[in-house]
Amino acid sequence: MPRHRQSILIVEGDRDMRTTLELDLAYGRIPDIQVFTAPDCKSAVLQLVILQPEVVILDLSFLGENRWNLLHQVRAQFDMSLIVLLDKEDKGSIRRSMELGADITLLKPIDFELLHIYIGLMFRDVKHREPTNLHEAASLSLIND
Repeated sequence: MPRHRQSILIVEGDRDMRTTLELDLAYGRIPDIQVFTAPDCKSAVLQLVILQPEVVILDLSFLGENRWNLLHQVRAQFDMSLIVLLDKEDKGSIRRSMELGADITLLKPIDFELLHIYIGLMFRDVKHREPTNLHEAASLSLIND
């Protein structure tokens, strides 16, 4: 039986940072993973529905006030590990991101070694999970914006 390739979805509005994260993770120390990217909320939600990745890296710093709505909806509708990225000036939002469901919150600039450790632990702890109900997930308001 072929081995399942674990997947990561990176939701990052800054193209350079998105590419840096993608390349670092795709060619880094974590073997056998698939890395996908989304530049905005709408793309992110569609990819979450289709891909159902084990880990999502969600940069909330580029989303403005819509970020809390996205974080809340993602956590309510999908079963995955969630790493939230925030600007270093946004330390006050760490608690809120954790309360809304982030498993880990990291401040930028990203410590890539620490990110690799967290992702490795998340993949190690992945248990068999029920697929997300695609009909319910498709009803997320962010898809229809």
